[in-house]
Amino acid sequence: MLDELLKDLRSETFSRKFNAFRALVAGRHSEAYPQMVKALLDDRRLAASDINDPELIRQIMEYLNGTEDDEIVKRVLKGIGYSVEAQMLEALDGDNFNAFMAAIEVLGAIKSGNAVPKIALLIEDEEGIAVKACEALGNIGSPAAVDDLIKGLKNDSEHVREEAARALGKIRDHRAFKGLMNAMDDEDQDVADAAVIALGELGDKRALPKIIKNIHYIGVPAINAVGNIGDPGSVKILIPLLGSLDPDRRAEAEDALVKIEQRRPGSIDLGKVRRISQAFVDSVPPEFREKAKKNAAERYARLAEAVRKQKGRIDMPGEMLPDKPKQPKGKLFRAKRRA
Repeated sequence: MLDELLKDLRSETFSRKFNAFRALVAGRHSEAYPQMVKALLDDRRLAASDINDPELIRQIMEYLNGTEDDEIVKRVLKGIGYSVEAQMLEALDGDNFNAFMAAIEVLGAIKSGNAVPKIALLIEDEEGIAVKACEALGNIGSPAAVDDLIKGLKNDSEHVREEAARALGKIRDHRAFKGLMNAMDDEDQDVADAAVIALGELGDKRALPKIIKNIHYIGVPAINAVGNIGDPGSVKILIPLLGSLDPDRRAEAEDALVKIEQRRPGSIDLGKVRRISQAFVDSVPPEFREKAKKNAAERYARLAEAVRKQKGRIDMPGEMLPDKPKQPKGKLFRAKRRA
């Protein structure tokens, strides 16, 4: 029976291989562990086989040796899921450094709430470990980690401060507001940018004045944050950015406007979008004008579609950037409109 299962484990047909692996796991055939581990590392889809054999998991962890192959082992462990938690928690207290580092990452990936107290202590460790710890805590998303991550915003390492800010953005706990506002002034730009993005994830309007004040200096992270906070009052700041010379700022401003329109239908003034876009096209050198006009038209169409979806408006200013004749003005024109 065992020989037949091991033969099927080498099959080119996945269903046959998968069924053989499940049978071996259920039978706890320890003598087949080497072949089972090899099969797992060769085909990570087998990790979906409800593996709940602690010894098999330990055998997999023995392949962690500090080389690029560790990435394959970690993906397998993540694929197995919550069944690896006990062994990963053991690894946090063990002597195997490669297993220790892998355990931090895997516990974060499987969102182990039980790991938070141990991992939070690592924020005070050396830089590489602390960065991994912050990343894992962000992936777990537990509010229990917030206080330790706020302390991490003051770490000596800019890399730890940056990852702590990112983690707080993922957790979205308003206790982090003050610490993230202070982190906006960090001397390291990457830390400041991460803090701005995290404040956007918090969605706290109290952050808007400071973010908007620095939006031209900070750039894309600030525009992203303004869109995520979603205050309709920010539209007047975002629309002019559609005329920015920086394509990333233009794209981020468009995304931010769509987010706000989705939350508060009717926020976007399409007429103003049209005027800003036309002014941008006119400022482009003649040889690039056609491409700029096409991009502006596509951007306008996407924003107009967002407005239509949210409000069903029919009073659109028309197709973007056509060669339109001037509209008549004065009393006669107003009388025609009333008629």
